[in-house]
Amino acid sequence: MSRGFVMLPTSFIDEHLPSLSDGEVRLFLVIARQTLGWQTKGGGRKEWDRLTHSELKRRMGRSSAPVSAAIASLQARGLIRVRGKGGKLLETAARRRGQFGSLSFSLNSNYWPSSSDTGFQHVKTTKETPTKETFINGRRNGAVRVNSGWQRIGNLINPSPGNPNP
Repeated sequence: MSRGFVMLPTSFIDEHLPSLSDGEVRLFLVIARQTLGWQTKGGGRKEWDRLTHSELKRRMGRSSAPVSAAIASLQARGLIRVRGKGGKLLETAARRRGQFGSLSFSLNSNYWPSSSDTGFQHVKTTKETPTKETFINGRRNGAVRVNSGWQRIGNLINPSPGNPNP
């Protein structure tokens, strides 16, 4: 098992997850892995990634029909975007048909962190166990504590002892 992780938008979990099918969740997670799961040289995240239908079937563990249905549904809900070879958005199944090779997939831009919020920042710590008082005024052990929505999902997945915002 790899040691990496993917930060997921909290709005996906809070607002959309309860109403999505298994295939839709799998597709969203594959796209999140291929975009938010990669860091660019500038410290940001990939916005688009090319994926073939065969690769989606393999990564999702589903046959062709459920993969196509998940793509159509997530597009209709506005959760993902799909582009063809020329970079043109393919907004319907009819436009996706006939596109040979790979398509490019992206999460809807509402799920992208702002340019100033590219993920977790390393915060210097000591051997002391942090308490609620160590987080007063947004500082912990003399370093500025970054507490974005992206960090909160990380804290939920991998809580640390003494974290006041699990």
